[in-house]
Amino acid sequence: KGMYQLSISYEGCIDSDVIIVTQYPALQIDLGTDAELCNGGELVLANLSRSHEGVKYLWQDGATTEEYSITKPGQYFLTINNVCDTLTDTVIVTERNCRFFFPSAFTPNGDGNNDIARLVGDIGVIEHYQLRIFNRWGEEVFFTDNVHKGWDGFYNGVSAEMGTYFYQIQYTYQAERELMKGNLLLIH
Repeated sequence: KGMYQLSISYEGCIDSDVIIVTQYPALQIDLGTDAELCNGGELVLANLSRSHEGVKYLWQDGATTEEYSITKPGQYFLTINNVCDTLTDTVIVTERNCRFFFPSAFTPNGDGNNDIARLVGDIGVIEHYQLRIFNRWGEEVFFTDNVHKGWDGFYNGVSAEMGTYFYQIQYTYQAERELMKGNLLLIH
């Protein structure tokens, strides 16, 4: 990087020239991990790596902005380039129902805060509800078909061990059968 001059002398004649060398930083692109979009919501995608001067952006639909707003699930990609390189990254966006939420952790210690693991949200519109919670060996430690009830952290009358459990929730919402599943961390 810098300005370089070359001079040549031959039989009494001198000629010189100057060249300016510019160093461009290496391109990096990262749209992040695959994402979820709440139905009816909006998500903004952007290159999470630092942008540099002279970088051009091209999204899958021809948009050339640094950020890209989406309202529908699908596969989205961004191609960036400068005078030295071209890179592409892809992210898959899925849609999920954000009307309902099940915690990823709870603390059934009797303090009145986060003592019960249960579905929250507009649960009055749910039909045919079933919540199952399993320990790490796949043994069912809790079951209810009452959407207003949740797990208090007890199994067979004894406080369950601290650790990771797995939940599965099935319900009907707006005549569609839905399934939610994931990890639940029990913390004492």
